[in-house]
Amino acid sequence: RERQRADAGDFILAWLRCVVASGAPSLAVTGDWRTLRLRFFGRPFSEAELRDPYRALLDLEAGEAVRGAQLAYGLLAVLRFDPAGVWVLSGPPEQRVRFSLASRGGGELEAPPDHGNGTLLQVTFSGLSAPWRVWQSAYRARRRFGLCATKLVVAGRESSDPFGAPEWQSDEQSGWRVAWRPRPGEAASRVRVYHLGALAEEFEQPIGAGPQKDVAMTHPGLRLSLSQASVVRAASFARGLRLLER
Repeated sequence: RERQRADAGDFILAWLRCVVASGAPSLAVTGDWRTLRLRFFGRPFSEAELRDPYRALLDLEAGEAVRGAQLAYGLLAVLRFDPAGVWVLSGPPEQRVRFSLASRGGGELEAPPDHGNGTLLQVTFSGLSAPWRVWQSAYRARRRFGLCATKLVVAGRESSDPFGAPEWQSDEQSGWRVAWRPRPGEAASRVRVYHLGALAEEFEQPIGAGPQKDVAMTHPGLRLSLSQASVVRAASFARGLRLLER
């Protein structure tokens, strides 16, 4: 229960992190009236990883534990919707590996069309809310993705860099990647923290004595809480905030 996300719809954020942690240069998010698909080309999952995808939550020292844990977090969250089925397909055609789950009340799960390339994460929702869940997931992916090298393509359209507009400044220092713009007239800065390309936390606090800012920041060493709802407040996080005082 402590590893359950407060909002089951955030399964998409966990899967975004899984994709980025897999080293994918791009991610395509598509859907129809009840099925959401994430397809990417990165390091494929192994048969051992998909045989027990939840093991990564307990074995955090495993070689691919970071992306494995994010896959598992996403599975735990999306299953709260009781979808008709979930599929993971990965690997080259001659070494294709699969993982699937059917709903509690469903029958045999039909395999999705497989082109035999890259990795596919697919969930088919059930009930009258299915179209809404597909739309909401794609929208959330577009709105909460950023500060990473992976390109996001939703319904055939590449998402623009949310921090690439002229009013945003950016810098990289001591492993931190930050972007900021002025926030005139405000007593506190708004800070958005990203982990593996997906928004992890947003909060407000004063930064320095000068004008406040809108800030986005990330660092490869960040860790999330068990609930995945916030960033662990380690000393490195405080150092990252101090960089913004300059």
